[in-house]
Amino acid sequence: MDVEKPILKAALILERNVGGKFPGLETLAKHCNISISTLKRSFKAMHGVTPLQYFRTQQVVFIKGILNGREKTLKELTATFGFTRSSTFTTWYKKLMGELPIKN
Repeated sequence: MDVEKPILKAALILERNVGGKFPGLETLAKHCNISISTLKRSFKAMHGVTPLQYFRTQQVVFIKGILNGREKTLKELTATFGFTRSSTFTTWYKKLMGELPIKN
């Protein structure tokens, strides 16, 4: 079974939903007509990260742009994007960007 198209579709779904919460593996697999195990295995093989890691990376990049405009506080943004705590987001951000999300 060729899984390239479903995995590309999954990435597109995640990118389009970057402004919200992670849709979940079950929902993602259902929309792509593949099993959860195939989704996880094939997504990581194609993108080098899990679907959640891919989604969070896209969110960090997106949020970085919003933070530069200072339209919302870090706490407001992290809640909007489905992070349980600001510290969880800060950890993801620092890991991906090499710096803290808000610099003085």
